[in-house]
Amino acid sequence: MSEEKRRILTVEIGRERDGKTVRDVMRGELLFSEKLMSRIKYRSDGIMLNGVRVRTTAVLREGDRLCLDITDPEESGSVWAEPPEKTELRVCYEDEDLLIVDKPSGMVCHPSFGHYADSLANHIAYRMGWTGTSREIHMIGRLDRDTCGLVVVAKNAGAAGLLARQREEGIMKKTYLALAEGLIRADAESPKNRTDMPDEAALAAPEGGAAGKCFRADGCIEGPIGNVPGVLMLRQVDPEGKPARTWYRILGHRDIMVGDRRDGTLLACRIDHGRTHQIRVHMASIGHPLAGDLLYGPGGAAEEFRRTGDPETVREINASAKPEESPLGLCAWNMELIQPFTKEKISVWAEKPEWAGDFDIGDIFQ
Repeated sequence: MSEEKRRILTVEIGRERDGKTVRDVMRGELLFSEKLMSRIKYRSDGIMLNGVRVRTTAVLREGDRLCLDITDPEESGSVWAEPPEKTELRVCYEDEDLLIVDKPSGMVCHPSFGHYADSLANHIAYRMGWTGTSREIHMIGRLDRDTCGLVVVAKNAGAAGLLARQREEGIMKKTYLALAEGLIRADAESPKNRTDMPDEAALAAPEGGAAGKCFRADGCIEGPIGNVPGVLMLRQVDPEGKPARTWYRILGHRDIMVGDRRDGTLLACRIDHGRTHQIRVHMASIGHPLAGDLLYGPGGAAEEFRRTGDPETVREINASAKPEESPLGLCAWNMELIQPFTKEKISVWAEKPEWAGDFDIGDIFQ
């Protein structure tokens, strides 16, 4: 592997690490898996302490410099195909370990049937110069094909593991914009000021907007989500499903001209679990499906499947999507996270979709 493609993580040893072993840092602090540690230690210069190769049992002293080669190998098994039509990705943030892009509506995240070369992963591989290789692409979460917005990609397994932990522990925060059919009113019993993030982790909003100290919720939808028997693509609120909770903030009302309904409500949403189609399923369950939702909206795939029991109908309806004409009203708009190694606080914003119109960021965060 060429020198310029290697990722060397440098760890400065301070007083708090004096007396610890290399393994203590790799496993205990950086949370590297046994597989990743094995990969690193068997490289000729995988673990270097003050310029000398050492074992994981080496004892660290204050003032030492530990260098770890955490570059991913080419071992994922799948060779990335070059996208037949190149889509220039909007990069919202990038460093040695992370890439955060603004995915357009209509693009799948991973290669799948009918999308073996035009997925977001293929485009990322092309941008990184990995086309024709089997380098692993670590997406931390994903978005549905028709959802636009932010997707986080780790460039190495070490960063991926730490980011996955942030996601599990709720440190990584994602705020969605959603356009729902009908008029939604505030739930009087819902907490008005739900603190999702401690004040010291508050991150600045764009263009001098309000800081993201606290997500202000007007309502909460709580209902387990499970599969719809007989069709892989659909989900439903199901008492036997997995726990799911969606918080929403009302930002205003819009004219959306969908069928017989001409009213829409713009929402900011945060989710506590992240089930497949969670916001779409929850909003449909309270009678307010998202605008442009071919799966859960009026006359959509879920409704047709209940009527016909034919899973082919679901596939046909889903394949008929035209995001450029009738986009799904859902965007992963803001992401807050911590850089896994430098501990820098990062806040990024996707491009606001046209259907969102104007609103005050201060209506979301306080």
